[in-house]
Amino acid sequence: MTKARRIHLPAALTLMALLAGCNFPTATPAASPATIDPEQPTASPIPPSPAAARLPQSLYYLSEASGSVQVWRLDRDGVSQSQVTEAEEGVDAFDISAASGDLAYVSANRLWLNSLEGDEPGLIADGGSFDEEDPDYYYRDIVSNPSFSPDGRYLAYGLDGVHIVDLESGEDRHVLQNLLSEAEGGQVFVQELYTPLAWSPDGMRLLISIPFNEGSSLGFLDPF
Repeated sequence: MTKARRIHLPAALTLMALLAGCNFPTATPAASPATIDPEQPTASPIPPSPAAARLPQSLYYLSEASGSVQVWRLDRDGVSQSQVTEAEEGVDAFDISAASGDLAYVSANRLWLNSLEGDEPGLIADGGSFDEEDPDYYYRDIVSNPSFSPDGRYLAYGLDGVHIVDLESGEDRHVLQNLLSEAEGGQVFVQELYTPLAWSPDGMRLLISIPFNEGSSLGFLDPF
């Protein structure tokens, strides 16, 4: 029987054989730095866009921020605020025309109309001074609730019922008068009071409130 022969390799050769069977990652050559052509135009930075409007339209409201109740405006950005009126005795009620931007407001029991362009306000109605001795003053002489029609032509307001002013012709019509009765001793009983609230979208009817002794109701007025 022939004996198998063992072959002994030197240690160095063994190590080289093992290393030859391994796969080592190869180094990637470094990319060369990009060169900039001085004659090639470069892109300008994009300017920041203005803040998006948060409101569909400016918002008008009453505030005592200046010491008395005045009309203020909050711009569409939802941040910027500015005072619109400077009525000496403050503002009790107001409305803004969606068509023209005109402003109607009640101050010191007078109804004023002016544009937002800085024109001097014009007097529309005057309810007079408060008279504590007059038992029906509150029902006959208080100016209230201005309301523009959608097209801006008419202005409704309360004064002993409902008035409607044609702003083109200047005609003021007292279309509905409060119903009162007087008993002995000068006491006044309210049958029905009428106050304008808002116009219909087509501008042909006017929503009104109708308080009376037992409560109140709503109704539509056809003023034309």
